[in-house]
This record gives sequence, structure tokens and C-alpha cells, in this order.
Amino acid sequence: MSKKNNSLTLLFIIIMVFLVGSFLFVSDYPGFSRFIEIGFFLFPVLYFVIKKIIAEVNKRKQKELPEFSPSSEENFALADDPESINEPRDQVSIDNSHSSIIISPDHTARSSPERPLIAYSIEVTDNLPNKISSKTGMGSISDELGKRPSQEQSPMNLFCPSCGDPLGKFEQVCTVCGSTRPVCVICYGSLSSSEQIVRLPCCLHYGHKKHLEEHLTKSGTCPVCQEKITIEVLIPVKTD
Repeated sequence: MSKKNNSLTLLFIIIMVFLVGSFLFVSDYPGFSRFIEIGFFLFPVLYFVIKKIIAEVNKRKQKELPEFSPSSEENFALADDPESINEPRDQVSIDNSHSSIIISPDHTARSSPERPLIAYSIEVTDNLPNKISSKTGMGSISDELGKRPSQEQSPMNLFCPSCGDPLGKFEQVCTVCGSTRPVCVICYGSLSSSEQIVRLPCCLHYGHKKHLEEHLTKSGTCPVCQEKITIEVLIPVKTD
């Protein structure tokens, strides 16, 4: 827009200089002098009219251009199923247990070979932190835990299953809420300080290390929530 205005202004100056010069040279000729005089007064009016028309045209073009807004539904899409990314926004429902986030490089929810979409599925459970997986094969957090060696995990204290208060070495009843000390999920025996105790990373239950290792070696799943886990992810527990 500025280039057009500058060109128009330059043209106006050139023509005005030409008219003034011509008026001085042909002042002895009444016919030409009268013609140049009319042009001298008429051209500025024509100049401002053309300039206003150009400004209006540019303003209309600016209104027709879509503006990017991070909150716009055209830029980001939320859906229950990543496969439904091309559905209209009002046909997609979202609940509190499962939803997906669709992200594209050009801030739209349209998929094409040149503009692939990345679809992340987020699942919320009652007894676990949020598990995040994606259609790109990244897997879930629990899958990644299966690759971590046990020596990287720091030992933790034994906690009350009801209120989460740490339990002492010989504390059989929680002093805060009165709940009994947790027992092994395999043998249902007491968890004494003389034995190796571990915690399941999936549902946070406790058990004797040897009992849980035997169970996971045979089944490969948690005895409580049936999550697929390995021996390496068992969390050591300090009872002192």
C-alpha cells in the first residue's frame, strides 16, 4: 500500500511541476494558458479522489484476510478420537476421562501428505498420574518405565494407604487416620523391616520383593490392576 501511495504522490508532483512550467511558458497564448489553468486546479482534486479509492480497496483486502488467533477453533482441534480430526468441531464431544490433542505445523486441523498431523491421546485414570500416548508409536509412560533399571529408582518410605502419611519402622496403625499398616499384595503377610519391600509403580501397592518378582516373572502383569510391568520398575521401600 505504501509503494502505491509513494508512486502516486511522485506522479502528482511531476505533473504539477509540468503544469506550472507550462503555464509560465505559454502565458502569452490565452488558449493554452486557459487549458493549463484548468488542469492546474482540477488535477489535485483528481489526485485525492484516486488516493481515497486506493485506500478503500486496500482496507477491503485487509478485512478479507483471515487473522491467526491461538484460541481460534480453526487453528487447534480437540477430539475424543484422533482419527476424527477432519470432523467439524461441533460434531466432536469431549469427556473427562479421555481426550486427544491434534497439532499441525500450519496451525490448522486439516491433514494432507504435505502437512501431517500429530495426534496425542491423553487418558486420565483415578489411581495413576496422567498416562500420555500417541499415534506415532511413542507408547505410554508405563511402557517407558519398563525400560528403566531398578538401580535408577531411589528408595522411598512406607506410606499409609489411606492418608499417605509415612509409617515408622514398627508402626502398625497410622497415627493420623487410624488405618492399618499395608500388607503384601501376594501373600497378605505383614511388611516387616527385616524383609525387602517394594512398591508397584502402576497402582502404588506394596509387597515383598521376592513374591512380586516371582509373580511378574510368570505373568508379567500387576496382581492388582493388571498393568503390564517388569521386575526392573519395582520401587524399593525404606522401612526405617
